[in-house]
Amino acid sequence: MARKLFSHSLRRDNRPVTNPQLAESLRCLAQCLGVKALKPLAWDDDHIAIALMVDVELPPLGNYDGLDIRAQEPVLLVLSRAHYPTKTPAMYPDRLNFPKNQFAHLYVAAPGRPPGFCLVRGDFKEWYANRRLSDVVVRTRNWLRDAATGELAVDGEQFDPVRLEGYRGSIVYPYDVLANVVQTDAAYASGHFAVALFENTASGDASPIFRLDQILTANTAEAAIKLLFQGMKDLLAADSPHIKKYDLGYVLWSADPTTYATYNVDLPRSWSGLQAFCHAYGLDLASLEQFLVRADLNYLPQVPVVCAVRRPQQLIGFSANLEFINFYLTLNDADKDRETELLIQDIPVQMQRHSEPLTRRKAREISAAPAQPDAYTWVAGCGALGSKVVMHFARSGYTNLVLLDPDRLSPHNLVRHALLAEHEGMNKALALKQVVQQLYRHEGDVDVLAASQSADFILAPQPTDKPLPVSRLLDFTASEAFLHTVIDSTILNQAVVSRGLISDHGQLGILSLEG
Repeated sequence: MARKLFSHSLRRDNRPVTNPQLAESLRCLAQCLGVKALKPLAWDDDHIAIALMVDVELPPLGNYDGLDIRAQEPVLLVLSRAHYPTKTPAMYPDRLNFPKNQFAHLYVAAPGRPPGFCLVRGDFKEWYANRRLSDVVVRTRNWLRDAATGELAVDGEQFDPVRLEGYRGSIVYPYDVLANVVQTDAAYASGHFAVALFENTASGDASPIFRLDQILTANTAEAAIKLLFQGMKDLLAADSPHIKKYDLGYVLWSADPTTYATYNVDLPRSWSGLQAFCHAYGLDLASLEQFLVRADLNYLPQVPVVCAVRRPQQLIGFSANLEFINFYLTLNDADKDRETELLIQDIPVQMQRHSEPLTRRKAREISAAPAQPDAYTWVAGCGALGSKVVMHFARSGYTNLVLLDPDRLSPHNLVRHALLAEHEGMNKALALKQVVQQLYRHEGDVDVLAASQSADFILAPQPTDKPLPVSRLLDFTASEAFLHTVIDSTILNQAVVSRGLISDHGQLGILSLEG
């Protein structure tokens, strides 16, 4: 019986190849494979597919875990007619019964298409920049060999999460916060789901970018719903990019401790598909459906839904065995039947990419910065230079700062200041504190302090014999009077003082160290 291949559903593409780089790459690949010419198939209007047979080196004692990888595997090489090589090639398994649900290193499939091979862990575009199509074929052969020997995973003691492709927008939340909700079964209402408030930071008609604001509890629900309603009022009152849009979202999990090792590369694109997905992983979507029809308060149609799937091992890069698969629904009132408490339309569902919010630890890691010192750094003057230094420290994960400046941000300050137009009229030190706290909004102990006053009080005699705990002072006041006060002060006995200023009409920066 003939093998069932996806390529059997594709017709021959007899159009001439007018892209010279693509034509040359196809000629070189044909020469490498020892064939006179390749026979392109029509993938879509802009893409051709080349059906290839790849020889795979299988382990002599049998495939790992009985995986159905064969000595000869049919694959499809897909190339863009117009945009190759800027748009890089993609490789897909051609066999319809390829064991796609047993590998993490396959991308989620587009509707009606096979899943693509994830051939490299980094950026495939960068990998391919100095390679040829024959290298892609060799890399695919190695992928299949590694799959057959059980060597695809970097860490066999941890679980590799699914690879996403074709997602719409993103969702930002701390993994540990949602994991704690699931592990403590902190349901908001009947059923195993929690309600969360998300801010949608996308502008206009762009794909939504949801950012977790808070998980609703009995104590916080009223305040969260007030935020939601205020956002509705602002949207109705004016069309402004500064209006905050809020959505209620849902975190769904199963009370059953059963774990699932299989992957699902055909993620749902509709409500019925989401129902089938949740059923496969033991998630009770029916309770959430009733809540959506009866009690959902969303004004905007996008509704984020995060599904927690229990895996047999801890996820790579995370602290628990929960894999969160992220979706959003497009739900309108007309889709709800309040009598049956069911959705009457097969509403669209989109998947989203998850991002972790920035933490100070991650910032220090990226910046190759040492651990944050315990002592505070006092900053006198948060003007053009001081604000940039403060933000450099903050973006490097240092927040043990005391910011001092009596002035407000004026329009002309925006030419060189680190703050932006939305901070006009605010005190410079207090506005900088607000920005730093927003950088690390999910960390409750961001200890930056600020005061709308000059730094002179640091140097004044204290009412007690105990001096202020100043170990480092950064002076960006550009004030000769303040400099002389520092020199005459006893603060040099306990602190390192650094003074920075801009000279020569902004052409020269000077940093001096005293003490």
